[in-house]
Amino acid sequence: MTVSSTLRIRRAVEADAKDMSDTYFDAFDDTVICMRCFPLEGPTTKPWFEKFLLEGMRGEAAKVWVVVDTALPGPEGRESEGKVVAFAKWVGPRSEGVPKEDEGGDEPCPPGGDMDLAREFFKAMHEAHVDIMGGERHWFLSLIGTRKEAQGRGAAGMLIREGLRHADEAGLRCFLDATQKGKPIYKRFGFREVRCMTFADESVRQDCMVREPQGNR
Repeated sequence: MTVSSTLRIRRAVEADAKDMSDTYFDAFDDTVICMRCFPLEGPTTKPWFEKFLLEGMRGEAAKVWVVVDTALPGPEGRESEGKVVAFAKWVGPRSEGVPKEDEGGDEPCPPGGDMDLAREFFKAMHEAHVDIMGGERHWFLSLIGTRKEAQGRGAAGMLIREGLRHADEAGLRCFLDATQKGKPIYKRFGFREVRCMTFADESVRQDCMVREPQGNR
């Protein structure tokens, strides 16, 4: 896929949290998990999610990148930087393997969200991650999202390649869990499905995928 000439990738800063949150909801507002666990009509949903993103950026081994479109104005006061159209949170190797906090905690979604579904979903995905990767050092694509207006322009590929570059340089495997929409993209980058998970009466399907380290891409 050809990357649009106006797209640039850079490390995320904390001031990007709101734009990253807006990007997430633009990308996933039609999915069951988003609609039920992170309902946009809830007044606390976006502030909760922005705080979640900020805490994630500060986590051990977290590497967060954004893709900006320089042809579009950025937020007020930063217009010349371009508009954030995609972001990804990668997590590098950690000393203790997969930390328990990745499970989502006691309140893995904001008030007003479907707490039972959120607990079931995030706990099961965490347990699958631990079961598949164990204490192995690896890179984990924790979260990625692209605004609908930028989909198909190469933004997601830029973010995926950035994490894969680090993993390949270290000779480490990568892990992620994929929606059905995202799965074909990850396959193009060498990920293979190792486990399928279903939730909400099988209306949600998430696939655990693993990629072996490769040479230069």
